[in-house]
Amino acid sequence: LPTTYQYQTVPTTNSTAVFVTQLNAQAALGYRYFGDQIYAGVIASVLVKENTSATYHYKTRVPASDASAFITLVNSEGALGYQYQGDIGLDDGTGNFVFSSLFSRNTSAPTPYTYESAPTSTSAAALVTQANAQGARQFIYRGGIAFGTVVFVTLSLYEKDNARGDTFRYEQLPRSATAASFLSQLNAQGARRFRYFGDVGFKVSPTASLYASVAPILVSGFEE
Repeated sequence: LPTTYQYQTVPTTNSTAVFVTQLNAQAALGYRYFGDQIYAGVIASVLVKENTSATYHYKTRVPASDASAFITLVNSEGALGYQYQGDIGLDDGTGNFVFSSLFSRNTSAPTPYTYESAPTSTSAAALVTQANAQGARQFIYRGGIAFGTVVFVTLSLYEKDNARGDTFRYEQLPRSATAASFLSQLNAQGARRFRYFGDVGFKVSPTASLYASVAPILVSGFEE
């Protein structure tokens, strides 16, 4: 059956423990955390549910202080079936933000994950070359990560779902100048099985639009 979605919101909180408790109450009903949205000055956490029987569980860990510790952290959680969702920051009520690394697990069908990092690319072309090499090894590009306060260390994060055998292909195209040309680009790439990942920018290279696809892709109507 085609996938359908249901959405709902829960109030935000300044307590990490309360936030995770709220998420898990809804995750037991099949809802996953989508992100926060602001409406008329009120922040709400948005949750999404697919038309499946899957349920989920969330937990947080203290964020890693450097890249090596981060990879160790996400791989230790990944081995338990917990997927890294990103770091979250909650105001503790005094104006200070408390940061945590958020993880989720599909409790209906636990999947082990493996993570790797790679040097940050200096151009869109270099990123596509790197991502395609990782994609051929069944690693999907998750984005960039940064560590440090005065001197920052940046890396590219890749994730492998060990229960699947998918490989991935990436392409980059010049960023569209208008909404109409962007929509045309999206649909042309979508027809080739490429999904828009987002725009990527570099200091010495123009911003580009990055696309990802589960191989095989379509070239002139044929699979490649």
